[in-house]
Amino acid sequence: MAAACSEGLEQRQGQGQNPPQQRGVDSGPSSRLLAEKVALVRDLARMRRCVVVMSGEVDVVSDGERTVSVANGHAVMGMVTGSGCALGSVIAAYIGVVDGCDDGHDDFPPGDDGDNEPPPADEGDDDSRGKREIARFTAVLAACLLYSIAGQRAANKEWVRGPGTFVGAWIDELRALSFGGEGKGKGKGVL
Repeated sequence: MAAACSEGLEQRQGQGQNPPQQRGVDSGPSSRLLAEKVALVRDLARMRRCVVVMSGEVDVVSDGERTVSVANGHAVMGMVTGSGCALGSVIAAYIGVVDGCDDGHDDFPPGDDGDNEPPPADEGDDDSRGKREIARFTAVLAACLLYSIAGQRAANKEWVRGPGTFVGAWIDELRALSFGGEGKGKGKGVL
């Protein structure tokens, strides 16, 4: 698994090192402080050896070694059903691009149309695994930034009055940020 995304992980009650339990956004606001969320996400990422995202008012992203918070976005994003699931899709697309690239940073190598399977996570030397892990972490962070900045820009539009008008503006902003500028031209996206 390259990444796991959750909208509000909560620690199971009980003794010992119980794994976190996911609770959806409909379960109510989190009572955890940011420092607790950071520790929870970091520890889960270490335990599962993947990038973990806890989305919310402040998103937390960790691969177990690096942990960052993303404080962009807007409160109206939490009023849109499925917004966390859609973030998971954006993250998956970004990881797919990284895993489809030769070294995780360049376009497809010459003669490769991107259909080749990426090498299993346990293949390669320590250096190539380390680069792949950093590339995946960076891809997940970039996806979270794109998503939250698009939400922030959409919510700040003068004509957005609530979740209904926000969704259209958000989709427009996702496209504009992905294609650079206003997204009206043709060409490759930033993905």
